[in-house]
Amino acid sequence: MTKGNILLVSILLVFFISNVNAETYNGIDFPQGSLSFADVVVSYLPTSGVGSPCNNPDQALGIPDFSGSNMGNIVSLGDEGILVVKFTNNSLTTSGNDDIDLWVFEVGGAVEPTDVAISTDGVNWIDVGSTSGATSGIDIDSYIELGVVLWEKYSYIKLRDKLPHQSDSEYPDTGADIDAIGAISSSSPITTTTCFDSDEDGVIDDWDKCPNTIKGSWINSIGCPAQGLYTEKQMNQMVSAILLWGDVNEDGKISLVEAIRALRITSGVTEPAIK
Repeated sequence: MTKGNILLVSILLVFFISNVNAETYNGIDFPQGSLSFADVVVSYLPTSGVGSPCNNPDQALGIPDFSGSNMGNIVSLGDEGILVVKFTNNSLTTSGNDDIDLWVFEVGGAVEPTDVAISTDGVNWIDVGSTSGATSGIDIDSYIELGVVLWEKYSYIKLRDKLPHQSDSEYPDTGADIDAIGAISSSSPITTTTCFDSDEDGVIDDWDKCPNTIKGSWINSIGCPAQGLYTEKQMNQMVSAILLWGDVNEDGKISLVEAIRALRITSGVTEPAIK
């Protein structure tokens, strides 16, 4: 096989691998197929005019599956109601151009737009404009100068029903009716590390060599009882030294530097000043 043929095969192989999951939904190509869509409901705050079967927020997750006669496949927001969802096996990112990055599938007979915001942590939000209702998308790159960061990963999407509507639906599906939320510009998921301290001894579980220590007990830097290192008398002396010699500038506070100095005095490393 010539070098040219090897190159061609390599290009075709890369193209095949990158498109193996590609699917088309409602005429829109999603390179990562079903992985492109929201996975978890974070919060759902509908307003009046929403009821069963249109009040299940889980219906906004996964691929678009609304059929004209099945209202149980959507979730309605009500006038100015809010839905927050999260991507867990992917994340929304920018495309580096003016292509649509995020699609919102709003369905039903009435056309009801939504305001859209995105976030990396579900706390700090960036407004990225509004959808026009029905199936419509947003180019988040156009908001780079307004807070969006190029190639940043965004896990959270917030939709708020936007008034006025071009046409209005009534109970039980008042407001925007959401079928799915998908990221065309999709990246790997955001990974986070949570630090737990199950026994509340001040040492996180990943570093704690002695789990389940008694709350309030003296422990060392690896979470084990400190009684084997210091006697109770010695530990009391340390506390007394910090209280006695710690507040060097007499401002009523003991800084870390002052506490270390007090411990050095207790151990005999530093001679105490007259106080």
